[in-house]
Amino acid sequence: MSSGIKDRIFLDASRAFPPAGGISSEDLQALAPALDAARRSLIEEAESADADRRTTTGCGPMTDCVPGGIAFFELPDRMLEHYHEDSGSSELGRMLKRSHRLREQVDRVAVLGLDGSHLAAKALMHACCEPHFNELNRGERGSRPRVYFHDRSFDNDSVQGLLKLLRAGWPASRLEDRWALMPIGGSAGASLTASALHPLLVALRIACGENPQQLADLVIPIGGGPLSEFADSLRCAERFEIPEGLAPSCSAFSAAGLLPLAILGVNVVRLLEGAVAMNETFRTAPLLENPVLSYAGTSQLWRDRSGERLRVLSVWSEALEAAGQWYDHLLAESLGGWVLGSRARRSFGRSPHASPPEAETPAGLTVDWIVEQCRTDPLEFGQAVTLWERTHLPKATTLPGALATAIAVTQQTRFAGGVPAVAIRLPDTREYALGQLLQLLMLATALEQRMMMRPPAYGKVR
Repeated sequence: MSSGIKDRIFLDASRAFPPAGGISSEDLQALAPALDAARRSLIEEAESADADRRTTTGCGPMTDCVPGGIAFFELPDRMLEHYHEDSGSSELGRMLKRSHRLREQVDRVAVLGLDGSHLAAKALMHACCEPHFNELNRGERGSRPRVYFHDRSFDNDSVQGLLKLLRAGWPASRLEDRWALMPIGGSAGASLTASALHPLLVALRIACGENPQQLADLVIPIGGGPLSEFADSLRCAERFEIPEGLAPSCSAFSAAGLLPLAILGVNVVRLLEGAVAMNETFRTAPLLENPVLSYAGTSQLWRDRSGERLRVLSVWSEALEAAGQWYDHLLAESLGGWVLGSRARRSFGRSPHASPPEAETPAGLTVDWIVEQCRTDPLEFGQAVTLWERTHLPKATTLPGALATAIAVTQQTRFAGGVPAVAIRLPDTREYALGQLLQLLMLATALEQRMMMRPPAYGKVR
């Protein structure tokens, strides 16, 4: 499916350099040679690794013999390439077939995240699926299973709560009571993996009526290391790998991200197409037309000039809040330490026409995530039911209109106060836009890693 300009996400850096900030768009342009050098370095490293992968014994079509940090880069391209070459036996084809079969087998899937590799799938479920998806009945879900994401946890109450949701404790005779277990993670240790798996595995064995063959069919491991040894011991009917060298936070376009989403009915092909489109833009577009370069450059310039590591993420759509958690994990894993602070929808606590108090003005570079088009029909503000509403309802005629006003007022107030900000604008929360978003953020973070190795080009802001 082809896509036009209206389907592309857009980076708005017009408020990145307020007058009081002491830096300018010209400074970003001056950083262009360093950004371009970092881009060439990343591309050449990936191309070299790909050439080695094709000639090295033991590196199959979906194996990443790639240095850590860039293994994610060309993964969407290869996933789609192999799928179009052979949809049946390709990695993506296998995932799609397994997801269809699982929908016929169970009504619930417990996804156990062992090392953070599941966070992108969790984020994309919240962004792509109906709000409160798991609360809908099976017909409203299109016969797709409920999916519960659970981090590795030694919190007894949390694990017990999940077991109640899975209706664990007795043999499951009806489809509505059947469930499957999907442990995900390639880097967790053996002891942690065993401890996290055990309570769920015991419950699933009971649900399977102590049938070892059925148990092996309803456990779908994704990952290597101890999880691979576990799959061997259980004789799992099917398993999937996470490519070698792929950091947990960069696993969105591997089986760790794609298989749970395919079970939910998310269009994973379209998701990959969005990531591939962002890769192409990254490879070819000049600085001001390249959201990856512009975002990485703005972040690095702010760090150079101000000495600030902090970024404040302002998420203006509830669908993207879980994606913010994933991004927090990506930054911490890739850049180290505490980078991201969260101030979600700061203007919601007051009239959208009011200026934020100075005490609420965040320090650091603010990053707005804004969705231009809601998925459902806009709710209109009709005739007021009470006099109080007549006084306090905003001038906008719809709920999205009120949100747009709140965003504009907040952005202008921050700019006037000297707070630098960039906005990533998504046309919608469909798969193509989200594939672009995740790949943009992973690429920009990889560039920042390279840029941090160079000496600052500018002095600090005084």
